[in-house]
Amino acid sequence: MTCINIQQVEYHSDLYWQVVDLREKILRKPLGLKFSSNDLTGDNNDIILAACFQNKVIGCVQLQPVDKQTYKLRQMAVDKTFRRQGIGKKLIFEAEQTARNKHRNKIILHARKTALNFYKKLKYKVTSEKFFEIGIAHYQMEKKLDI
Repeated sequence: MTCINIQQVEYHSDLYWQVVDLREKILRKPLGLKFSSNDLTGDNNDIILAACFQNKVIGCVQLQPVDKQTYKLRQMAVDKTFRRQGIGKKLIFEAEQTARNKHRNKIILHARKTALNFYKKLKYKVTSEKFFEIGIAHYQMEKKLDI
């Protein structure tokens, strides 16, 4: 696949609402959940990255500041039509580079059990026992970044 553009998304822009739609479709709807306005209030503090193909958001991820060294990677989603094409990997690499550029040396995340191997291949380490978040098994993972 060619012409995949990964870019930072401005909060409340047209692209932001495409990101919200994708997150709801991939992460919420299968669980019978919908976003409320309260669910989105923290997004204005996050760095939001989108993978775009022909001006349409097909993947996204967010970096939420935790402390001066750490971001929490969250809301990772890739449209089902575009999976297994390296888009998720590109989003993670861009998120890691963004973290380095902001002088952060660690990324943590809560991975759904189904995504563990994806993150392990990208050198993220499991740092917790299984726990449940929004009714699904998750594991905390982290990666130390060279800056």
